[in-house]
Amino acid sequence: MKLKAIPHELQPFIHLRHSLDHFTMFLRKLTSISRLTTLWSHFFNNFEPAFKELFPNHSGLLNGLTHSSQLLVIFKSSNFSYIEFLIQFQKSLWKLKRFLSTSNTLEFDKFKIASIKSAISERNINFYENKGKFISSSLNRER
Repeated sequence: MKLKAIPHELQPFIHLRHSLDHFTMFLRKLTSISRLTTLWSHFFNNFEPAFKELFPNHSGLLNGLTHSSQLLVIFKSSNFSYIEFLIQFQKSLWKLKRFLSTSNTLEFDKFKIASIKSAISERNINFYENKGKFISSSLNRER
C-alpha cells in the first residue's frame, strides 16, 4: 500500500497540528519551570503567527493561553507542585488541540469534495467531447 501525498493546500494545517502535538509530547520530558518557560516562549512565538494566518477569525483561542512572561508568576502564585502545574498547563492546550484536529478534518473533507466534483466535471466533459476517453475511464482501462 502506497502512502498518499498530502495535498499542498493542506500542508500548513497539518504542520500546525503536528507542531502542537510534538510540543505537548515534549512537555512530559521537562523537569523545571524555567525550561518550560523558555520552550513555551520559543514555541509560541513561532506558532502564533502561523495560527493567525490560517485562522484569522479564531485568534481568541490564543488569548486563553498563558503568555510566557506570566508563566513563572502564575506558577509561584498557584501553590501547585511543578507536576500539577504542568498538568494544568497541558489541559489549557487541549481546547486548541481539539480545534486544530477538527479543522484538519474539515479541510480534508472540503478537499475531498472538491476533488470529487472536479472528477465528475471532467467525466461529464469527456462524455460530450471525448467519447473514447470517457469509455476508457468508465471501464477503468489503462493504456
